[in-house]
Amino acid sequence: MLIDLTLDIEKGTNRFSTLDNPITLRQQDAEAYVFNVNLRQGGAVLDLTGMTVRFYALRPDGGKVIDGENVAVLSAPDGIVQYTVPAKLTQAAGDIPTSYIRISSGDWSASTGNIAIRVVPSVAIEATGGDYIPEIDHLINALEAQRVTYGNAEDVRASEWQAIMDEVSNARGRANSAADRCEAALASLKVDYDDLTDDAKEKIAAMASAGVVFATHAEIDEAFESIIAPAIGTDTVLDGLTQEDYDYAFGKVFGQ
Repeated sequence: MLIDLTLDIEKGTNRFSTLDNPITLRQQDAEAYVFNVNLRQGGAVLDLTGMTVRFYALRPDGGKVIDGENVAVLSAPDGIVQYTVPAKLTQAAGDIPTSYIRISSGDWSASTGNIAIRVVPSVAIEATGGDYIPEIDHLINALEAQRVTYGNAEDVRASEWQAIMDEVSNARGRANSAADRCEAALASLKVDYDDLTDDAKEKIAAMASAGVVFATHAEIDEAFESIIAPAIGTDTVLDGLTQEDYDYAFGKVFGQ
């Protein structure tokens, strides 16, 4: 149903409806009523170009309606707007003495006088209170969607981080295992001094006395043949070597 209204931002008792002749709606009527509003300023057309238009009301249950979503500017130069009545406006039965159109642009703002509305009860309606500000509701919904998106992203990042930490832990375990195997291999290659032949022990002691540094058995033989043997003769018997001499030479060779 289309309801024609002419409202002026210059408020006066002769310009607006009162509760003696209110617009009557029924509780929970929604989108069936449309206010076709011609806005004026001192009787002249109010140009709405570049302006924001909203409908304000205080419901009988105390809930507030601040609604720009259901306002459509049909012709800004002619000051014509339409307001489609949402269910939230007729949620509670009773008189709505405070309802008006507010027009704003930057710091400038003006409102019409009150539009008297009466909401008559309907049958089996369980009304719930609360303010109706759809623009804020949309913002809250958008923020909630962003929160959910952020939370999901955080869950993904946490999962990826845990996967990285698991891989690091696995790599550390593999490294420790490799180190253990290396130590075992080195231990298996170690030769005790007591396992050497007497000949090898004599060569070690002689080369140690001569200041020869070596690491392998082949180097021991090579060093003895090239350095020690020519000096003492192959038939020379090495006398006077003590256990301390052997221990010292053994330490030089095997790092003990």
